[in-house]
Amino acid sequence: MFRTTHTGAFLSLIALLITGTAAQESADFHQFTDKKGQRVSAMLLEVSADRQQMKIRREDGQEFETVINLLSLDDQQYVKDWMKNAPQAGMMKTDFLLNLSLSRQTGSVEKHTQDNIVLEQRPTTFRMTVRNLSRDSLEGARLEYVLVWEDRTRVYQTEAQSWTYIATSDEEEEGAPPLVKEVGQMDLELLRFNGEATLETASVNMEQVFIGDNKPFREDEMIGVKVRILAKDGAIIHEASSGGAVIAAMKWDEASALPDPRW
Repeated sequence: MFRTTHTGAFLSLIALLITGTAAQESADFHQFTDKKGQRVSAMLLEVSADRQQMKIRREDGQEFETVINLLSLDDQQYVKDWMKNAPQAGMMKTDFLLNLSLSRQTGSVEKHTQDNIVLEQRPTTFRMTVRNLSRDSLEGARLEYVLVWEDRTRVYQTEAQSWTYIATSDEEEEGAPPLVKEVGQMDLELLRFNGEATLETASVNMEQVFIGDNKPFREDEMIGVKVRILAKDGAIIHEASSGGAVIAAMKWDEASALPDPRW
């Protein structure tokens, strides 16, 4: 919502559209009329992202904000026509208001037993739902994500069809957690007002190794996901993360610079 730059008493449209000396309309100034027939010559400066309000400058230089649907139908159409050309001129405010919900999804555990060792694999993804809450349609946008987890073991099947694992050493465990990442991106379909799109990240296996009496030996741990949405010009218009304090504290460049899974 705009803030008026004029601190006088003219804070409503009716007070704004006072009848005065009619000015010759130019390419910049327009004769606005409200639904009660009151008129003012002014220049249209901005339209809010929800297309509910506009900012205008009167010929005496004073600027005001006002509600668009209080104008005559002809002038409401004038505002719509102005908005079609305004983005190219860099005059229209085009901030997008998006809602991005993230939820972790886990599949069925695949379990393998080899001698006194139990090996488990659980496929894990994040579901990402994007809703456009702005009045402007979101077109040509791209969603990018970075999955981050602690990669402590890999469970795999040998050529002899037996199951085994590779794990980090105790020395490695004493140092910093072995963080790795998986990156991805996908195009978003056209999202009109209140439109919604649901996508999923790539699936990664969270793997565990149990030895003896079901005692955990090594296990992967999902840290979380960072997601951002970019407009078609590359500008970042929304960012979010899910998974806790560690992923929330990470910057995008820091997360995307992590190594790929080692195994």
